[in-house]
Amino acid sequence: MKPALMFTAHMVVIATLAATAAAATKHLATAPALPSEADWRSPDPVNVLVIDTTKGRMIVELAPQVAPKSAVQVRILRRPGLFPGD
Repeated sequence: MKPALMFTAHMVVIATLAATAAAATKHLATAPALPSEADWRSPDPVNVLVIDTTKGRMIVELAPQVAPKSAVQVRILRRPGLFPGD
């Protein structure tokens, strides 16, 4: 590759990286604010799934208004004794 062409290719890469960094910085500047006290609520205990793993505890809230059939299936599958280690 000729030096002038190589220089041009490098400049295109540098310009692309600079544009990407500028776009990422703009996105970070518009990040949402931290949640306020009004954003917190108590979920329905029927729709809360607690999963204990070797890496820690995960708490999942089912969304029956979005996926009613899936929420029902997960509730059936979470019954004690259904899986080894329950």
